[in-house]
Amino acid sequence: LFRSLAFAPDGTLFVSTDNDPDGGHSQSSGSIWRVAPGGRSATLVARAIGRPRGLVVLPDRRLAATDYIHHVIELIAPSTGGVTLLAGAWDQPGFVDGDAASARFSAPYGLALRSDGALVVADYDNHRIRLVTLDGTASTLAGGASGFHDGVLARARFANPQGLAIASNGDLF
Repeated sequence: LFRSLAFAPDGTLFVSTDNDPDGGHSQSSGSIWRVAPGGRSATLVARAIGRPRGLVVLPDRRLAATDYIHHVIELIAPSTGGVTLLAGAWDQPGFVDGDAASARFSAPYGLALRSDGALVVADYDNHRIRLVTLDGTASTLAGGASGFHDGVLARARFANPQGLAIASNGDLF
């Protein structure tokens, strides 16, 4: 199953899946694939990276991905397939705003890139929208207690947010 799609400025499409290249399925079988513009085949970029959900292409061409089963935000180098932990701790769910090593998420899902380079993360089980800078610092943008409440960020409430999108004017959906 395809889970997330992200386009690079040159038209390259990156796709995340839950299965490994052989069709195996486990808690760590997630893969990232590259589809070249006009291409009719996919090339493996990274394998065995957990369960990627959110996926974005960064200005430096690295990929950022959320892993909802292992509760982390990762960076992937498409040229090598190398994966680096950006924020959170593998298999340590929770809620902590802070630096990369101390930050905690609980089932991070959707991911979007703000114009200032910060990642916006839908933290599903924490009912929050979080920010993660590229040095790994995590902070809460909105949400907290589960619920539904429109309003300014400090008062907004969500119940298990999943998908995110950012408009060209910076509005977050």
